[in-house]
Amino acid sequence: MSAANLRKSMIEVGEDDPKCFPNDLDVILGCTLAFKVKVQSRSKSMSVMKVSNDVEIIEEIKGQLQPEQV
Repeated sequence: MSAANLRKSMIEVGEDDPKCFPNDLDVILGCTLAFKVKVQSRSKSMSVMKVSNDVEIIEEIKGQLQPEQV
């Protein structure tokens, strides 16, 4: 779901306060997720290719990071 779709769904139910977060965000708050990101340096853009909540994947990534990066 895109940010535009979330915003549209909020407006449809009568919520137009830009500081209000959509209920869908409550689902991911407090979750630990791993993202696979494709970086295109030529166009200075990035795309999320995959999102995972698999504990093994997350621990593998954490093991590759410095403590201050986790």
